[in-house]
Amino acid sequence: MKPDFYCLILIQFLLICSCTDQTADLSNLKRYTGEVTLTTCTKITNGAPQDPRQSFDVGEMAYTHALWKDVQGRHQTTAIFLDPRGNQRYPTEVSLNAAGQVSTWYWLKIAEVEPEWARGKWEIRVFFDGKLAGTKEIIIK
Repeated sequence: MKPDFYCLILIQFLLICSCTDQTADLSNLKRYTGEVTLTTCTKITNGAPQDPRQSFDVGEMAYTHALWKDVQGRHQTTAIFLDPRGNQRYPTEVSLNAAGQVSTWYWLKIAEVEPEWARGKWEIRVFFDGKLAGTKEIIIK
């Protein structure tokens, strides 16, 4: 076969791969059975979210507040941020050793000047001991 044939096959393969949906299927993940409330905001005052919103400018701090109810003992929480292309970025882990209601914070700030890759819809996935606890979408303008 001619080298052009292999180039054509490679190009078709790359096109098919680039067009697939990169959003992971969450249906097979184990779910956290406790109660959590997720809030995205721009400010924190005395440990509480201020100015809740879902749209942020590039360079602006985007905090994600997780309020966990009825927590007992030692646990590991993790937040991952999926960029508009579906790439995982900035995984953050927070350990807990608590009883009752507990807050954890995760944040995202795109510090680059005019990062076009960052503009669009982001998804924040929060896990509790490896189990999906909740998701939140934000927009970076």
